[in-house]
Amino acid sequence: FCDQGDGIQVVTIWEDSSDFLSFPEIDTVAVFSQDERLTLRQGGIPSKGMTTLGDFNTVAVGLLDFGVGIADISKETEEEDGIWLSDVNTPGEANGLAYQDGIIYVADGFAGLSVVDATSLTDPQFVTNWQYENLDHAIKTFVNGDYLILMDEFDGFFFFDITDRDDPRFLD
Repeated sequence: FCDQGDGIQVVTIWEDSSDFLSFPEIDTVAVFSQDERLTLRQGGIPSKGMTTLGDFNTVAVGLLDFGVGIADISKETEEEDGIWLSDVNTPGEANGLAYQDGIIYVADGFAGLSVVDATSLTDPQFVTNWQYENLDHAIKTFVNGDYLILMDEFDGFFFFDITDRDDPRFLD
């Protein structure tokens, strides 16, 4: 999870190894105890959301008004549990993130939904932004195949067909 004060932290998912959790399309699940925390800070900027980028070694982090940061958490430094690879600005405040096929979908606060092309982890590119009627403050996004759900802090859920990432279709 992302802690606004302490950066990214990974804590216990379950209490003992006999518990079974099913994670679709994930081959390996990292298990950390509450004493093992992943700490990665970006100059005091609070982090709001996080998603893995294809594996558990690389993550994208929502940095509110500072856009999206990409970090390699397999490389530790003396002070941090990872290194920042790059960042890209978005027009809003990057909150929740979802990743699929090289694209990061960003719940971008009052700016709605933003899209970042992360096929190059060291040089991500802002692609586009969509604002929708009745969407006040996007805080979470979920993607599965050709469908995206955008959660608004005040107005519930918005459903989209993202077959064409440059022109998502609102599903009513």
